[in-house]
Amino acid sequence: RLGMTVVLLILGGVIAINPAIVGLLTQESGMGGLSGFSVFGDAAPEWIGGESHVTITGPTTIRAADLFITKDKTPLTFLATSSPGIDAIVSGDFVTLVPKYGVSGTTRITLVAARQDNPRITTKQYVDVTVTDM
Repeated sequence: RLGMTVVLLILGGVIAINPAIVGLLTQESGMGGLSGFSVFGDAAPEWIGGESHVTITGPTTIRAADLFITKDKTPLTFLATSSPGIDAIVSGDFVTLVPKYGVSGTTRITLVAARQDNPRITTKQYVDVTVTDM
């Protein structure tokens, strides 16, 4: 029956699955997310980046491929969200964080890793970015 919602309780969290879109599942890391969640036998990427905070003074490039892995070593594709004070520019395995002129303080961006062989399986990680005086 389409439109039916299935709710699973996992470690105190709630995941709602709409049967019409089963297969488009996102795992959220950090912020109390789950680790090692899999769908149809494909392991979701895992955050291995440790702390979810970075301090920058100007444009800074990080290698996203060093922050996520899959247990089966599947190649990943990366996305990033910008925030009001930071532009996040993705190029291949790299994310460049560019603070906007005159901005200082802390803001949050989101990094997303998706399996290249099944891009519907993703992991989202929030990263707090502190910009100090440039």
